[in-house]
Amino acid sequence: MTEGYIPSFLADEITPPPRPTPDDWIIAKDGRFYIGDDDGSAAITNGEAAEFMRLETFPDSKLTIEDDKTWKVDPPAPKSDQVMIAYDSDTMDDSVESLVQNNELDPGTYHLHFYTWHDEVWSFDAAAGKFLRGAA
Repeated sequence: MTEGYIPSFLADEITPPPRPTPDDWIIAKDGRFYIGDDDGSAAITNGEAAEFMRLETFPDSKLTIEDDKTWKVDPPAPKSDQVMIAYDSDTMDDSVESLVQNNELDPGTYHLHFYTWHDEVWSFDAAAGKFLRGAA
């Protein structure tokens, strides 16, 4: 499993790739601090809370659907909150069983991605130039 962080305000249909820590989203410019990236940023001050989404990414699996609509997953699906067919967010579901039931999938092999998202609050320490877990 790997994990990364994304500022909540940047999470949408085109979410940037997660970064290893919330601190990796800090931009220092002209004596001020910002949180974000080139596509969007917001000023942040000492003690201010910032919401992040922590993404846990689990090892991928293969879903094989047979002609008779039976299916199997190899290796077995990890304990995660979301699963989707690789690069097809329209198939996002809460389990492989639900994904198979809710999509008209032809027989064949599909590559699956597994995720769990967590909402977290971090407080900004301007003197240290970093985030601390939790609200101030």
